[in-house]
Amino acid sequence: MGICAAILLICIVAVSGLTAGETESPDVPPVTPPDSTLPDVTQPDNTQPPVSLGDEFIEAAGQLVGFADGHSVEIIIDGETQVFQVYDEELVLALQELEGAGGGDFTFRYVQMDSGAMEIKEIIR
Repeated sequence: MGICAAILLICIVAVSGLTAGETESPDVPPVTPPDSTLPDVTQPDNTQPPVSLGDEFIEAAGQLVGFADGHSVEIIIDGETQVFQVYDEELVLALQELEGAGGGDFTFRYVQMDSGAMEIKEIIR
């Protein structure tokens, strides 16, 4: 009986096309490295501010919550937190100063961008 089992095992291996140490692998496409000519989408390009719809300034009053990142600030207006973009370095410094003083109420002017974002253009206080 031992010889029959050995012959059967040899036949199974021969029929399946496998040799010792080989395993079947599914058809998986090879992994290709990323194309270095494509832009890096993990780092946003903040060299140019978004385009404005016009110079129509909107005046608002709110309470500064703080910066969300280097050019985005959160402000509570009528009980709702809104995010505004700030690209002018002097405005960023003024808002950081206000934030360092504990935030507080202030008045400012902003424009609505074509992307829907709002950009602060002036702080009135």
